[in-house]
Amino acid sequence: MTDNLTKECSHLIEAFIDELWQRAKTDPDLLPFIEGAACVTAAPTESPHPIPEKASAWLARALDNMPGKSRLHDLMRLVAPNAPLWPVFVNDEIDPALTESVIESEFAHWISETGDRSVALGLAIFGPDADYLPHTHDSLEIYFNLSGELTIQHGVDGEPFRVSPSDYSITPVNRVHSLRTGPEPVLVLYIWVGNPVAENWWWEADEDGSWKRTPYRWSEDDTWTQTGPTEWVSKEAMEEAHR
Repeated sequence: MTDNLTKECSHLIEAFIDELWQRAKTDPDLLPFIEGAACVTAAPTESPHPIPEKASAWLARALDNMPGKSRLHDLMRLVAPNAPLWPVFVNDEIDPALTESVIESEFAHWISETGDRSVALGLAIFGPDADYLPHTHDSLEIYFNLSGELTIQHGVDGEPFRVSPSDYSITPVNRVHSLRTGPEPVLVLYIWVGNPVAENWWWEADEDGSWKRTPYRWSEDDTWTQTGPTEWVSKEAMEEAHR
């Protein structure tokens, strides 16, 4: 990557932190993300996996539809067209409808000296009419929406809520949640703060209304590997996922 792109990514991170500081005056739940973003170092890298051709078209549409005119938005218009894109989920057993509809560019990260805590920051694109199934992860997550309409549901029977451009959503650690998009692609900035080696649990409802979940973990080759058998969601796991 060019030094110029790295510099633009650094400026984008600074603008994002400034935006979150303004919001934190009325929402202290943003403070962990501000602290995390202050630790990261911009380091955009190329993906080793092919990107669906439609991803570039989705990004272009999202940028065209982006309504904001702040410094943050201006910097996103500079960074996004040049940032390397990654398919988030690479695994032959995962539904292609999911793997092809969630694309990201993680252009900054930080890992603690002990290796038990990390921060990732970047942009993500969700394709039109996409469903990101219920899942949990041992991390705190924010999506700051810049373009498109994103619907999020917390809990297996929670009330879905809309995250419009310039709005954000916070997902607590291990909270089960799912995402849905409308007819236009969605472009978000995200910050992820948590355990870098913990499993992501993908949830699926059974016909009788009970739930089961399957653990996956990110691997060094940027693929996702199933790390254990599918199991029924216990009462304790269900309660933790709804805190």
